[in-house]
Amino acid sequence: MSTDANQKGSSLKKRITGRVLNTVGVVFLSISVAYVAALYDNIGALARTGLGLAVAAAMVLGGELLSRRMKNTWFPTTLMSSGYSLAYFFVYATYYVPGLHMLESPYLCWVLGPALGALGTVHGTRNKSMRWFSTLFTLVVSGHAMYHALTSAALVSFLGFSVKVPALACFFGMLWCASLSAVYKRLEQRYKWDESNFEESANWLLNRVLHEAYFVFAALNAMAMPLFIGNWDQAPLWWALQAPILLALSWRGGNIVKHVVVGGIWLASAVTLLASSFNHQVGVEVMLAVPIAGAAMGLAYRFAKSKFEQNHKVGGYCVYLYGAVLVTLVAPYLQFHGVWDAMPFWMVESLVLCGLGLALRDRIVHQVGFYAGLGSLGLFALQFNTWSWALVAPVVLCSYGLSVAYGRIAKNGGWKAAEFLPFDWKETVSAEGASGLEQLWSWVGAGALFSASFLLLNQESTVIWWALEALALVVLGFVASKEGYRLQGLAAYALAAAKLVLWDMSGGSLHYAPELAFTLYRAAQFAVVGASALTASFLYFREERLLSESKPAETPTAPEPTPENNEQN
Repeated sequence: MSTDANQKGSSLKKRITGRVLNTVGVVFLSISVAYVAALYDNIGALARTGLGLAVAAAMVLGGELLSRRMKNTWFPTTLMSSGYSLAYFFVYATYYVPGLHMLESPYLCWVLGPALGALGTVHGTRNKSMRWFSTLFTLVVSGHAMYHALTSAALVSFLGFSVKVPALACFFGMLWCASLSAVYKRLEQRYKWDESNFEESANWLLNRVLHEAYFVFAALNAMAMPLFIGNWDQAPLWWALQAPILLALSWRGGNIVKHVVVGGIWLASAVTLLASSFNHQVGVEVMLAVPIAGAAMGLAYRFAKSKFEQNHKVGGYCVYLYGAVLVTLVAPYLQFHGVWDAMPFWMVESLVLCGLGLALRDRIVHQVGFYAGLGSLGLFALQFNTWSWALVAPVVLCSYGLSVAYGRIAKNGGWKAAEFLPFDWKETVSAEGASGLEQLWSWVGAGALFSASFLLLNQESTVIWWALEALALVVLGFVASKEGYRLQGLAAYALAAAKLVLWDMSGGSLHYAPELAFTLYRAAQFAVVGASALTASFLYFREERLLSESKPAETPTAPEPTPENNEQN
């Protein structure tokens, strides 16, 4: 064996021995400080804890100064690492160690521990000699705090609500792990995989593994919350709330794997909601949380700034938004095991979907809302025996509101489709389609109004109400220049006249009944219908006069040439 080899071997032995002894010395001295602080009786627990934290801070600061001056950074790194470990001992001991116990609950320990880990992580980004220890230290203190929180049986009350501590731990653990995932993603971007540079590659791999691992931990915390709550009926609510949070925390640096994980969480919330709705009643807040969260994430893919490819954006928008629409329509049916009780929900949802489809210029959402509205209105009409003005009035107002909206769209030449969507449709609603929808919804509103006047009011007075409604529709038709409203008014006049002459005067038997035909009330009905129709007629006369006055005057034409005129010329 050569002399150089012997020297190298001897140098390696001395290096290893020196570093081991250095580490043992610093660690054992730190343990000694912890023992003395915990067992020393001449001062109080607060003073001993403060003194111990001061010693730990001095070790960290001293190690930081030495690392800047010394070529060999092993001793400064050991000193700083022991300082952080000693600080965590004193933070943890404020509740769990008898000699230093001074807190009534361990919650502060569970918060300060991860906070100390965050401080170590930041320190590791600035001091390269600390990055390996800081990653392990943060992982250990975070796991330690989560273990104690998840195994706790305590309840926390806030604003009249009581929540189990493990459930809160899952929620905040999700936020904490997702935040650490984002931090390590930024650290990963400082390095790159370089086979010729071992240290560069090792740093990249370390941060990449931690970045992915912490996001998985965040997802596990999110999924585990219902388990600790002990109520799976609330699982869709919690998962629906957590999925957008995870998406937001991983948005900037999120890769396809993270988006699939978030999508899996939202899909689990949707499936669990539908299963729970089928088996038993679920709260309205749970039914709303899942589609609202899905719609919010879908809109984020469309409108939030990102570096994703166009296919990624469009795919995320379609999956979440259309999935939310599907859940919104299916859940009420499963909840009530039939279409009749689900009808009020569908009526509201159809109105929202029509408005959302127009706002997003999405033809699919708009058409789904339109057909859902038609179906729910059909069910509503079949349940006429359950009508009340509280149900009919919103239907009438919303129908006429939709008619006015589509009238404006028709006047503007249609409603273009969004270029974002992967379809070839040029228009969400064409001008012709909007004109037809305007007429349709106005007649729906008129039909609901006339039917409710017959079913919900005294049928003896229906003729009077129809006559007044007819006059109002005719007036509105001239004011708004809508022929459809005027036609509805004429239809109401026809209904009023037919009911009065054919039904009321015969008592419903369609045979002449003098005792029913000749009464003062019949005279009042004829008077109201006649006065209303006469007033409406003046509006038509006025419109006819205005149209005749607006025609251009006829200009005299020159006489056709004749042979005599030609000779005179």
